[in-house]
Amino acid sequence: TEIYTLSLHDALPICLGTTTASLVPVQVPGLSGVKSVAATYHRSFAVMVDGTAMAWGSGALGDGPWKSTGQLTPMPVPGLTNVAEISTSTYHTLARRVDGSVWGWGTTWGAGSELGSSPRSWTPVPITNLGPMQGISTGQGISGLLGSNGLLYMAGTNSVGQLGDGTFAQHPDFVLAVNPTLDGYLNLSTGTTVN
Repeated sequence: TEIYTLSLHDALPICLGTTTASLVPVQVPGLSGVKSVAATYHRSFAVMVDGTAMAWGSGALGDGPWKSTGQLTPMPVPGLTNVAEISTSTYHTLARRVDGSVWGWGTTWGAGSELGSSPRSWTPVPITNLGPMQGISTGQGISGLLGSNGLLYMAGTNSVGQLGDGTFAQHPDFVLAVNPTLDGYLNLSTGTTVN
């Protein structure tokens, strides 16, 4: 599979593998065998069929300190193998490996802790010991992990209650989201019961 992308904004051309904006899709040079992609304002990631991950653009690419200039061609994210999916946001990125482990890198936004309590890192590090995950999601200042048991875990800023734990409190790590009646945890798997 080849990747084609376009840019409508002057700030995004580095995600195309060039510094020239394009109003029509252009192929990302040298990138084939792609299983899935994830992109945010300044950078893009591709999960390859062999389980490796490629990154290009600027910011937290997973290979060291924040890049203020653009990486114009896709490069491997060092030390990241057996990748099932990637989710990226303004300041941080999560990768879920085939074994269900979740790895993260980047920085945090505001007072949040969207990488959990793991030490901040510019390269991929394991971010939780909650067990295998079946899904990941990132947003500005927040991360969501869907456990293999169907439970939803959230981390990050909680200034308007976006962690779903029924509070506005800041937490040092991932917390379980509760259901709307606050009488148990939010379970997103219909085949799983929670006691």
